[in-house]
Amino acid sequence: MKTTTYYLLAILFFAVSCTNDKIIESDLPADQQQAFKEVLESNEAYNAVKEKLEAYNALEAQELEETEMLQTSANTQTEEDESFVFFVIGDSELNMRGNTYPQLLNWIERINNIESYDLEFHDGNFEENEDKKITKPEIVLLAGDIVKDRAFGFSLPGDENDVAKREINRLFNQFDEDILFFPGNGNHDWDPYQWGDGAYGHNLGGLFSNLGTAQFVRSRYNKALRSTEEESGTSFNFDRNTTWLPAISSAEFNYSFVYKGLRFTQLNQFLQQPVAMLSLESLTNTGPALYYPNRTSEWFQELCTSSAENNQQHVVVQHYPINTGSSWWNDYLGSTPNELRKEFLDIFAQSHDPVMFTGHNHSYRTTTVQPYNIVDYTSGYFANGFIMVAKASAAKGIYAVSFVDLNNLTVMDPESYSSTFVVPQ
Repeated sequence: MKTTTYYLLAILFFAVSCTNDKIIESDLPADQQQAFKEVLESNEAYNAVKEKLEAYNALEAQELEETEMLQTSANTQTEEDESFVFFVIGDSELNMRGNTYPQLLNWIERINNIESYDLEFHDGNFEENEDKKITKPEIVLLAGDIVKDRAFGFSLPGDENDVAKREINRLFNQFDEDILFFPGNGNHDWDPYQWGDGAYGHNLGGLFSNLGTAQFVRSRYNKALRSTEEESGTSFNFDRNTTWLPAISSAEFNYSFVYKGLRFTQLNQFLQQPVAMLSLESLTNTGPALYYPNRTSEWFQELCTSSAENNQQHVVVQHYPINTGSSWWNDYLGSTPNELRKEFLDIFAQSHDPVMFTGHNHSYRTTTVQPYNIVDYTSGYFANGFIMVAKASAAKGIYAVSFVDLNNLTVMDPESYSSTFVVPQ
């Protein structure tokens, strides 16, 4: 009974978290809607916690709205063409492959103290007499695979294992306060159709994992927004794209922001990550979930158009590199991997000076994607101390990128790890 109640609470959270929907209720099969409605309305646990969850959801929505209103007022500030440094890390994978909290904390502490190591960018379009030293980043972006497979679980606010008290939040809270941290999720944070053991994915266990991941990404996004309230001379323009509906087990949380003249967009796994809804079969692990195309492409198209109109370089961070194995580029709806790659790149190429940063492959790679001539910088494995560092300004865009090994405190030329990937047209 306890397990059943736990499952129902997770489903309930989605039932009361349906703001900013990109999928409308009519998209769901009538028999699925009715089945879940009957189960929920006849359950005492549902009714006992409904009020608490509704209050929590309303509070979170209010906090996000208030924070974004503050950022909107900051957009009126005059922005100078000031260069800044940002880092991209990929695949922290806490508690996976033997990765430990102290191990990852060591890399975060080295990022906080990067200036003490006297590292320099390998190369770049520097001005005469400009300092090439790698300075402390103003932004750190995580390109997915936050934790071990399905390591999150669902908990009500205030429970002992509330997300805010978990090890992963404690770890990333160790970034210095003047570093803005923006995470996205990867395949190890997100329940797939099947995951190694042959069981169907997007079941209740997967729902808990996805909900925990979404809560983490949402909370860190909100924290970063609030951290910018005291900033001056910086323009912030945050846009969210969210899918929340009852029993949907892939709750999207993609977001975009403008920082000192560059647009950054976090697409989590990849643009066409499908929306999956629990089915009666997936609830009992006897069959697959139901899959729907997401509606992120429409939102992403608007961002690319805005980037072009405002001459803002568009930086996309997502988990899957363009050249990663085709099995990962899968929308479970029959599209071929190259069709999905082309759909994404056709939109992204409309941006001003598009560039990508990705994770997943656990090895450095600078890939020029043709015929688009878009560069995809893929990070080494952060759990082993590998990161990417970049310097940019509004006028020049990104004008220096280097790969850094925090373990040996060495800097590598990204051109030494270059290749070309051609997407068929």
